[in-house]
Amino acid sequence: MEGERFVDFLKRTEELSCELIIGDVDGEATFEWDEDSVITQAGYEMFRPIMDGTYEVLDSGNIIISCAGEEEYNKAGKERFEPLWNNEYRKHYGVKGCYYENLGYVFLVGLAGYVDGNSWDAWFKGEWCN
Repeated sequence: MEGERFVDFLKRTEELSCELIIGDVDGEATFEWDEDSVITQAGYEMFRPIMDGTYEVLDSGNIIISCAGEEEYNKAGKERFEPLWNNEYRKHYGVKGCYYENLGYVFLVGLAGYVDGNSWDAWFKGEWCN
């Protein structure tokens, strides 16, 4: 639906497998979503520029997300989001922090389960966000 937020699309989508291209945020990867997938309130806050972004489904079935909110997100990043991202994992993969420029990467690897269990549970397990 034109102008719909990506989070609203996810809420009404039961199953999806496609390439996800996250606008000017560095990230593109196979995206898997099923009826058990959720974005919690903490996940929504963590990935707000992606969740509030508009999207376009291409003829190929792949999805492009146009994100927003870079300045606000970076300002809040250090205080609110850094503690949710496992420092050892971040060091191993060379990610400097949860800022807008690598938000797509954090979202995609997080959803795939390549973050510590506490972060994954906080972002993707439980009740849907508002």
